[in-house]
Amino acid sequence: MLVLVFDTETDGLPQNMRAIPNINNYQDWPKIVQLSYMLYDTDANKIVLCHNYVIRVSNISHESTKIHGITNEKSQRDGIPIKEALKLFIENMKKADLIVAHNVEFDQKVILAELYSAMVQEKESESEFTNTESNYWVNSIGHMLYTKKYYCTMQESIDLCSLESFTKVDKKPYKKFPSLLELYRHLFGYEPQGLHNAIIDVVVCFQCFYKMRFGVVVREINPEIDGLLEALELLK
Repeated sequence: MLVLVFDTETDGLPQNMRAIPNINNYQDWPKIVQLSYMLYDTDANKIVLCHNYVIRVSNISHESTKIHGITNEKSQRDGIPIKEALKLFIENMKKADLIVAHNVEFDQKVILAELYSAMVQEKESESEFTNTESNYWVNSIGHMLYTKKYYCTMQESIDLCSLESFTKVDKKPYKKFPSLLELYRHLFGYEPQGLHNAIIDVVVCFQCFYKMRFGVVVREINPEIDGLLEALELLK
């Protein structure tokens, strides 16, 4: 099975988290400032590819920079156009049998919003008779929405972590969604470092997914993971 694990960092939050991006509201969604993903072959137990893209974005807020560390200067210096990153992501996503993320709904929605943005930009610059590029984005939106199976480590670990919280109004207890840090700590007994960097979140999320899905610590069967962790200065 080919598994694609992905994560995004953004320049803020949407006006309505429950809304689904469409042609009319895509501008209400934050811009992606980092897109990272890993394609992994679970049959061969090997990393197929691992990509990390900083995106060229204008006017990243100071508040969001404090979370993910990507400044306007870094974005302009190291970033690539979002369309370029999206095309590479979509092509690799098409190869995958399963798409994995922590809070996959949010990451899926911000990518959908960017796809709609790309589609609108292309339609504005093309004639109605030569709209092959905008059709590419339309097809990508359909592929993202309807043709892939998704696995959310946040949703799948509610009962596993069984973390209690309380409603704000009447203080009733309920099981809350675990953060990626809380899930990793539950599974491995210590906290990962460097979260809110999309490529780090991808590697951390992948380890959680593998342990939850296969009951195995992937680092114990594939030394590539330690090599990747060392490259990210995360090896513990």
